[in-house]
Amino acid sequence: MSIGGMGFESYLSKKITLNSNVDLGKIKLFPKSNSLKEVAITASKPLVQQFYDKTVVNVAGNITATEKTALDVMKKSFGISIGKDDNIAMAGRQGVLVMIDRKLIPMTGQDLATLLRKMSADQIDKIELITNRSAKFDAQGNAGVIDLRLKKDARPGTNGSVTGS
Repeated sequence: MSIGGMGFESYLSKKITLNSNVDLGKIKLFPKSNSLKEVAITASKPLVQQFYDKTVVNVAGNITATEKTALDVMKKSFGISIGKDDNIAMAGRQGVLVMIDRKLIPMTGQDLATLLRKMSADQIDKIELITNRSAKFDAQGNAGVIDLRLKKDARPGTNGSVTGS
């Protein structure tokens, strides 16, 4: 005779001959020991997050990070277009303010494009696209704000990098 239950070890008795009433006594089922050796929980940010005041493109860890330069990443970003003369437009409007880590970059056109071409794409963590500027931004320009947020270095001390071309 075999007795089992979900989550318990099966009980297998000796052969029983049923000639008359047979008392099997108490049968105790022991719980199965299902222990996990390791559990891995992973999560990733979505490529695009929509907030009430801005759209955030998460570059780090996504397919857009395979681009080589920051300008290439911006070309692939939602709502940004770059013309032949390297003027950046957002939602079809010229005059975009570009910031890096919330600091205004006082460049436009070719100079800004040259800076973004020299910046590596793997330095960028996310791009914040602000189409409706609030009062905390300067009044210049009639389009939105693009804020490139760079990855922070977690190593202690002063760190730097040098690239050449």
